Amino acid sequence: MLIALGFVLFFSGLLGWVGGFSESVCLVRLFYISLVLSILVEIGGLIALAILNIQVRNSASHVKYKFI
Repeated sequence: MLIALGFVLFFSGLLGWVGGFSESVCLVRLFYISLVLSILVEIGGLIALAILNIQVRNSASHVKYKFI
């Protein structure tokens, strides 16, 4: 999973660099879209993690009291 994430970030950075160097509007727009999508995915992941963390805490406390 981490290797795939690293590849996506590397590819996104490469698009930005090549687009900026060659002044290609298409590549710069593609870089912008990939940057926005990665930020949205990170925010969604944080929200999902916060929701699951609450559920894990509640279920873990339930299991703790069940065994005591």
